[in-house]
Amino acid sequence: MLPKVIHVRHVGGYKLELSFSDGLKGMLDWGPRLRRAKAGGIFEPLQHPEYFAQVELWEGTIRWPNGADVCPEMLYEEISAGLHAHGEAREAMAAFAEYS
Repeated sequence: MLPKVIHVRHVGGYKLELSFSDGLKGMLDWGPRLRRAKAGGIFEPLQHPEYFAQVELWEGTIRWPNGADVCPEMLYEEISAGLHAHGEAREAMAAFAEYS
């Protein structure tokens, strides 16, 4: 069973800071995803920054007042992948600095 979201904080624009029950923490930028939201779809209202900022914690995941929610597994995987990618980039930069 994957960990649940235990904390969400809107940090500006379309960025959210999330914490999970296993200690994983990270930030997601929803801007690119929301630009592709279908007109009339449940995620369309989230394109308005004031509405996006109304995100709330709900039953182990996040949701907005209109009922739009996101499965916690997807959030967890995206943050895990992002942290892994950032770690690889730091390692590559450190290796480059060591040999230059």
